[in-house]
Amino acid sequence: MLYYNLSSRNEENIVKQDERFNELAEQFFKINNQLTKIQHKPINIKDDINISTSQLHLLEMIAKYPKLTITSLATCLGVTKGNISQQIPKLLSLDLITIVQKKENKKNKAVLITSLGESVLASHNSLHEALYRSITNDLSAFSSDQIGILIDIFQKIALSIDEYQLMFQQKEAEYGNSDKS
Repeated sequence: MLYYNLSSRNEENIVKQDERFNELAEQFFKINNQLTKIQHKPINIKDDINISTSQLHLLEMIAKYPKLTITSLATCLGVTKGNISQQIPKLLSLDLITIVQKKENKKNKAVLITSLGESVLASHNSLHEALYRSITNDLSAFSSDQIGILIDIFQKIALSIDEYQLMFQQKEAEYGNSDKS
């Protein structure tokens, strides 16, 4: 009888874990959907410069990591090289970035932010201040260790998604339906 009770408790724990996972997944997808809604919507930042949120985040990466290649930027943002290559012409046409040949490797080009790009980023950051302040206030209730756990969870979710995409791409290649994006 004791074995049955242990088994019953384990089943209850599994059900509770499944319920918690479903709650976590629902919240994650809700946040993802909210971010996706705004990701491609152009916003007017300054001086009639309309730019999408995804282009702004690319611009932030370019500012944060000067002289990265397009491939490295794609890796940092977790998107395809093609995705970055599609956004670069818009940023170039607005004079927010420049592309220079790398001295150490002639076939690689580095992407640099211009002074106008830095000015656009400053305007963008001021738009985000209220949101970031609110999130920071909410997170202040958590300990450093708890925030570390949250970061670990996000990293594990990102890794799981990367592994899933790789597995999916391998399956597509196996069946001849490879997505080139």
